[in-house]
Amino acid sequence: TLFEYFFDASKECWISWKRLVPQYVHNPERKFYEILVPTIDTCRSDWLLQLSYRIKRPVLFVGESGTSKTATIHSFLRKLSPDQNVCLKISNNFPSHS
Repeated sequence: TLFEYFFDASKECWISWKRLVPQYVHNPERKFYEILVPTIDTCRSDWLLQLSYRIKRPVLFVGESGTSKTATIHSFLRKLSPDQNVCLKISNNFPSHS
């Protein structure tokens, strides 16, 4: 499924998301809220963000709390050039009524 593989157009083949997960290397200089341990889910989300950014399309991540949506997006935004991008972070946290 697309949750397990992605199509690499340059190599013309399907590649497991597992191969894209880099090994985590701890940086003691990084603040706690800036730490994001890479997983298959965060790599997949980051790939989608990069693709959407390249083709200038908006993205909305939805899902259960605690699934790294905000952390993944903040990590992506930190990698953008501040000379070419202006970031405005607005958090929307709504309590669940279950």
